[in-house]
Order: sequence, then C-alpha cells, then structure tokens
Amino acid sequence: MSGLRSFFKRLFRQRPEDELTPGFSYRIYWTKTCLPWSQEKRERVQTELQDKLAESSFIRNPYRRAYQLRSIEGRYSGESLYCLAEVLESLSLQGDRGE
Repeated sequence: MSGLRSFFKRLFRQRPEDELTPGFSYRIYWTKTCLPWSQEKRERVQTELQDKLAESSFIRNPYRRAYQLRSIEGRYSGESLYCLAEVLESLSLQGDRGE
C-alpha cells in the first residue's frame, strides 16, 4: 500500500511551473484515463507519444489542441501530451516494481 501511496505522491506533487500551466490538472486527467487501459494499450500509446514528442515541430503549448495520436481519440495540447508521457512513465515504473 505504501508503494501506491508514494506513486501518487510523486505523480501529483505540485511543482513551481504548475502555478503557470495546467500541468497538474492534465496529470490528474491522464492518470484517471490511463489506469483502466491494458498494459498493451499503454505501451502502444507510449511508443506513439515518444515519436510525437521527438518531432522537431512539437511545441509544449499549454492550451492549443494541435496534436492527435492514432491510439486515442481527440486533439491535445503539447503540455497535455507531455503530462501523458509523465503519467505513462510513472505507471510503467510502478509496474516494473510489482507494486
């Protein structure tokens, strides 16, 4: 139980930049969205997302929904996708530890 508690504590720790961007809210949204996904879907989205974040044209904009992923419906801002990457990374680390 303490492993799960520390996972959420790390994930939802407010950072100084959270006062200026919607990152905290995006991390909450993506955590709620990703938890029911299968491991296969998380890995598929994470792979596609890494490619998107590596594009030279990618901009970590806070609100403009300029990006789409084939694996999930909708359009998302750069900041939202960056937060999704953080959540998927945290979930994969959590799974690696078996907690």
